[in-house]
Amino acid sequence: MTAPHLSRRSLLAGGAALAFAAACGGGDDGGGSDEREGSGGSTTAPASGGAASTLLALLPQQGVLTTNGDQRFPLAVAGADGVPVREGLPARQFQLRAESGDPEVFDVEPRSDGIPTPYYPVTFSVAEPGIYELTVVDEEFNPVTFEVASETAIPSVGQPLPAFDTPTTADPRGVTPICTREPACELHDVTLREALGSGSPVAFLVATPEFCQVSICGPVLDLLVEALADLPGVTGLHAEVYADPRGADDPTAGGLAPVTDAYSLPFEPTLFVADATGTITARLDSVYDRTELRSALEQVA
Repeated sequence: MTAPHLSRRSLLAGGAALAFAAACGGGDDGGGSDEREGSGGSTTAPASGGAASTLLALLPQQGVLTTNGDQRFPLAVAGADGVPVREGLPARQFQLRAESGDPEVFDVEPRSDGIPTPYYPVTFSVAEPGIYELTVVDEEFNPVTFEVASETAIPSVGQPLPAFDTPTTADPRGVTPICTREPACELHDVTLREALGSGSPVAFLVATPEFCQVSICGPVLDLLVEALADLPGVTGLHAEVYADPRGADDPTAGGLAPVTDAYSLPFEPTLFVADATGTITARLDSVYDRTELRSALEQVA
């Protein structure tokens, strides 16, 4: 296939017309009116020429991906009605192309074990920062355009997981509630700093189950709780996104929890997995299923 030239001007031109949050309908997860970039899913332009399906970027398209090793970009598919397809997604070939050079093609299986909306975790590695584009090979889908930088403020694979005094049951550190899951999870007994100091592998999830706009945050926390029951050697922690989301109609009115600044996170959920040395071995942004999660955890267990 011919890869036409990509210009920097094409990146996110004019904003996006289709949001994952809106496509999900917003009614099946109890989410609030959240303006954080990743909470409602990233946005992308709709398919052109009357295409029946649309690729949905489940990740902010700037400030997240780098040239540092393998990068993971999850994508969902919406049907002609704008609603994400929830069953029957086939394996597909995705093409990655840059402003210059030959395109790369990847075979990607959809993931859906334990979550309501299947997705494609497209994983790739690039050596040069710049503007890149993902689309489906030989099918009429819109392209998803994004930027790869030389670095990002978000902690990345291969870097130390920064120690941080996360809220605990004993000391909420100004965050209330410290868990919006019902019932509250048990991943708030120790701080992240204490967990890293113990010398055990760590799985650290930043997510807000009650106030996530899409049907993602609740399921990924549930899957983490489930997986940790079989991996007692891994210390699991969960941190909420909002400091006081129940104090007003708008969950953002009470401010953001300190973890969002400490980890430079403009979106959620994000799971960091670190080995016994505290080095990040996996970062699963926005969505993961049971299979992807267990693969990441078993690397350090």
